[in-house]
Formats: sequence, C-alpha cells, structure tokens
Amino acid sequence: MDRVLYGYALLVGAGLNRFHLGAAMPLVERALAVARETGDERLLVIALAGSADCSFILRASSDGLPLAEEAVERARRLQDPVLLAASLGTLMTLRAETDPQAVPALLEEALAAAALAGNKRAELSLLNNAAVVALRTGEIEVAERQLERAYERREELGGLLHHVLVNLGWARWERKLDGEARTSFEEALHQSRRNGDSAGLAYSTLGLACLEAAAGRCGRAAVLLGSADGQFERIGEILIAPEDRYHDEAVASARSALGPEEYERRALRGRAMGVQESFEFSLAPPSPEETSPAPATPVA
Repeated sequence: MDRVLYGYALLVGAGLNRFHLGAAMPLVERALAVARETGDERLLVIALAGSADCSFILRASSDGLPLAEEAVERARRLQDPVLLAASLGTLMTLRAETDPQAVPALLEEALAAAALAGNKRAELSLLNNAAVVALRTGEIEVAERQLERAYERREELGGLLHHVLVNLGWARWERKLDGEARTSFEEALHQSRRNGDSAGLAYSTLGLACLEAAAGRCGRAAVLLGSADGQFERIGEILIAPEDRYHDEAVASARSALGPEEYERRALRGRAMGVQESFEFSLAPPSPEETSPAPATPVA
C-alpha cells in the first residue's frame, strides 16, 4: 500500500466529516502520524495545519499553536505558496488568541502567497478569517474593512459562499446598523437556501435571531434561536467565537423576557421546524404572539 496516498485519503475522509469533529479528529491524527512516518513534506504540512485547526475548534489553541508554527516553517522551506497561504491562515487564527498584534503581518504574508499562487478563493478565506479575528477582539472597523475586501473577491468568484455575508451582518450589528445587518443576514439566508448550504442557513438564522432579541421581539427570537440550535445540532456544527457569545447573549435576553418555561416552549417550536418552514418563518414579519417586551435591564 502506498502510505503517502493513504495519508491523503485520511485527510479527504476528515474533510468529508468536517461537521463531525469526533469522526474527523482521529483521521487527521492518523494522517499526521503517517506523514511523520513517511517523511512526505507536503502531506506533513497539510496534516499539521489540519490538526491545529481541530485544536482551535476544540478550544485547545495552546495545543494547536506549535503544530501551526511547524506547518508554516515547513511550507516556507518548500516554497509552496498554496501550502504557505493555508498554513499561515491557520497560524493567524491561533496566534490571535494570545498575540493579536501578530495578525496583520501574518495576513499580509499569507495574502502575498495566495496572490503568487493565483488563488482568489484563498485570498477570500484569509480576509474573511482575519475579519473574524477582528470581531473577536472588538476591532469592528478593521473587521468591516477586511470584509469589504473579501466581498470583492467573493463577487469575482460568483458569490457562492455565505461566510462573508454573515460576518458583514455581525460587523454591522456591532455598529448598531440593524437594517444593514438584516439585509446581510437575509441575503446570506436566500443564497444558502439556493445552494443547499446547511451551515449558511443556520448561521443566517442565528443572525436574524440576535437582531430580534436586540429589538425586544423576544418571542420571535426564541423561535429563531431554537431553529438555529436544531440546525447546528443536525450538522454537528460547534459554535466558536464570536458567534458563541452572540448566541448566548441572545438566549439570555430572550429567556429573561419570556421566563424559562415560555422560552423553552417557543425554542422547541423552532427546533421542530424543517428547512423550508424555518426559511419562511425567518423572512416573515412578526406576529403578535412572537413579540414581547424587551427585558427591563440588560443581561450580562
């Protein structure tokens, strides 16, 4: 058996299970072991970056950081711009946890590598991920600038990915531009429905739920939060920053306004919705039953 091809096959399997980390992680770890055994440098860079990505999702950035750093150093030695751009993107995300000042230099090196490779999709991904880092650290204007650059790349590629639209929604929501945020989330929702993008549907629904909670329409927010939670569970998606914070704050606000029992009743209604029902509900105007006063005091 060709061990190198086996290693790549393991990584393909991990990619197919990317929404189920419990299945993907052992495949990535096995691929990394195979890469070290065979000494194949390209396989090793990809496996190192993949393992570092998994560590980040599992909130174990300290474990993933050395792996990402090794991936970058090996990619630099290989002088492979595709691998370098990807591994730098992973390192950028992990370093942002402890050293956000390092992000701009890493981003520019990664963008230069992606441009050298002629890979506009990599440029889009890097700009989007840099914006997410900025949202996590509260640098909203920086995030918006990166997302505007990412949006240009997205349009050049046919506008198929939901990530930039959803993150634009978050940046605009953070700036209290609720109308513009709603436009972004609804556009992402429509696009995700056309493309059969389950993750895009879930994140768009979450964005609209947060807008409803912030506007005091907590009954409607509870239904949308339940729908988003059900969608995330069905695809095995794990919320990470900043969406985990946005989600938890919206839940706390709606639960405070409605009371625990009423919140759960409405959230269960959302969880029971199918894709089309959730899509139509998300875009429909609120009914009196779905509207309730906002909490009297902000929820921390």
